[in-house]
Order: sequence, then C-alpha cells, then structure tokens
Amino acid sequence: AIRTLESLSCRTDVLIRTKDTAPQTTLHRKERLSNMQGAFAAKNVLEHETYIVVDDVVTTGATLADAKRALLQAGARRVLCIALSH
Repeated sequence: AIRTLESLSCRTDVLIRTKDTAPQTTLHRKERLSNMQGAFAAKNVLEHETYIVVDDVVTTGATLADAKRALLQAGARRVLCIALSH
C-alpha cells in the first residue's frame, strides 16, 4: 500500500541507548562494529509496522545495524535505514 506523508509519524520514544559507547569517530572499523553491538533496545514498537531510522552520518553502518536489530527483535515488520551523509 502506498502511504502519504500525512500517514507518517516521527517517534522519539522507540529507540533507547542501553550502553555508553565511545564516539565512533575515535575508533577504527573493527572497533566501531563491536562498539555498537547491543547499544540499543526498542520499546513502544507497534508490531507489524515499518520503521524508518535516520542517522546523520554512516561510515561502517554499525549504528544503523544495531538500531535495526533492536526494532526487529521488538516486533517491527520492516526497518528502513537512511543516512543523510556518507
């Protein structure tokens, strides 16, 4: 089904940071990947809905990957990831 912009909502109550992590910019690729593992949990997920996660910058994709993992584990039907810069 095609949805219009009016049917989208911006939710800031879904992803929760579960651990403090070092800034990604200070780490090498392997460290960035392990740094973000388990960094997010999800709550208030509407099961069977599609979620769009927006990140300002993506390098390794570790932040988006962990956010996606948390949403899917919490019952999201699908998660789309968008980065504003690469």
